[in-house]
Amino acid sequence: MLPMMSVILLILAGLLVKTKLGQKSAAQQLAATVDLLNQTTGSLEAANDRVAALSKYQGLVDTEAEAQRILADAAKASAKAKEITDAAEAEAAQRTVRAEAEARRILDEAEAKAKGIAGEAYDIKEKADEYRRTATAMRNLIEGYGDEWLKPTYSLLDELPEAFDSTEAGKMLEDARAHTAQMIKTGLAAECDYAEKNRRETAINFVIDAFNGKVDSILSKSQKENYGTLAQMIRDAFQLVNYNGQAFRNARITAGYLDARLQELNWTVALQELLVKEGNAPAAKAAPKKPAAAPAAAKAQEGQAAGQVAAAGM
Repeated sequence: MLPMMSVILLILAGLLVKTKLGQKSAAQQLAATVDLLNQTTGSLEAANDRVAALSKYQGLVDTEAEAQRILADAAKASAKAKEITDAAEAEAAQRTVRAEAEARRILDEAEAKAKGIAGEAYDIKEKADEYRRTATAMRNLIEGYGDEWLKPTYSLLDELPEAFDSTEAGKMLEDARAHTAQMIKTGLAAECDYAEKNRRETAINFVIDAFNGKVDSILSKSQKENYGTLAQMIRDAFQLVNYNGQAFRNARITAGYLDARLQELNWTVALQELLVKEGNAPAAKAAPKKPAAAPAAAKAQEGQAAGQVAAAGM
C-alpha cells in the first residue's frame, strides 16, 4: 500500500510542480505581453504627438501640391502659346516669301522691259554706225582716199624686234596666209542666216569670193600705195561686201577674218620694207592717185546709205 501511496504522492507532487511551473510561464508571458502593450501604447502616443506637431505644416503640403498643379497648367499654356506663335511665324514667313517672289517678278519684268528698250536703242545706234561706215566706204571708193588714211610704214618695223629680218618676216607672212586659208576651211571666215544648208553655203562662198577678190587686188598694190591707205581699203571692202550681203540673209565676213587679212597686209608691207632696208629690193612708192569715178551703182548705194544714216539719226 505504501509503495502505491508513494507513487501517488510522487505523481501529485509532479503535477503540482508542473502546475506551478505552467503558472510561472503564463505569468511571464502575460508580463511580456503587458510590457509590449505598454511599449506599443507609448509608441502610439509618441506618433500621435508627432502627427500633432506636424499638423501645422499640412497647409504647406497642400500649397506645394497646388503650386505643382499651377506649374503644370502654366507649362500647358506655354506649349499652346508656342504652338500658336510658331504657326504665326510660319504664316508670316510664307507671306514674306510670297511678297519677295512678287517683288522679284515685278523687278524682272521691269528689267526685261528696260533691256528691251535699251536693246532697241542699241540696235538703232549700231545700225546708224553701220550706215555711217558704209557711207564712208562708198565715199572713199568714189572720191579716193587722198591723204586721210596715210600711215608711215616704218611704224610697222618699230613694232618688230631689232634683229628681226626679212627671212622671219617671210615666215610670218606664210603663217598669216595659212591662217586665213584655215579659217575658210573651218567655216570661220563668213556667216549667213539662211536655214537651208545649200543656200547658206552658196551665200557664204559668194561673200568670201567677193571680199578676197578685193583684198587680193589691194595687196597687189602694196609697193605703190601707203600702208595706212591699203588697210583702210581692206576695211572698206569688208564694209561694202557685208552691206551687199544683207540681201542674202545677212551673209557677212566675220571680224576675225578681216583681222586675219589685215595681218597679211602687215607682214606683206613689213617684208617689203625689210628687203629694202637690207638692200635686196628697190623701194618703189608712188604718190596716192585718185581713182576713177565709180560706176553709177556705187553712187546709188552711197545715196541709199546716206539716206539710211539720216533716217537713223532722226
